[in-house]
Amino acid sequence: VPPADLAAIADSLDANELSYTADDVAEIFDVPVAVATTAMTELL
Repeated sequence: VPPADLAAIADSLDANELSYTADDVAEIFDVPVAVATTAMTELL
C-alpha cells in the first residue's frame, strides 16, 4: 500500500481513531489488517 493511501486512511480516521480497531479499519477500507494497523500507528 502506498504511503499516500496510508495517509488518506489516517486522515479519515482522525475524528474516530479511538473508537476503531484495526479490524474495523481493515473492513472499512478493504485492506489487510496489517495495513490498517500500520495506518493507525501513523496516527500515534
